[in-house]
Amino acid sequence: MSAPIQIGTDQSDRPVIIDVEELLATRLLVQGNSGSGKSHLLRRILEESAGIVQQVVIDP
Repeated sequence: MSAPIQIGTDQSDRPVIIDVEELLATRLLVQGNSGSGKSHLLRRILEESAGIVQQVVIDP
């Protein structure tokens, strides 16, 4: 069973999809300069996967 979530659209307005099952089975690195949208991306992933995966966020 696949659990895809849409986290946004690309420059051509096509949906950007992440497979939650694959993400959980692997790792994710979010990297970028200050102001590049890292926190926004992580928030979207958390919001869209809230009904699929239990979450705990610790942000010191």
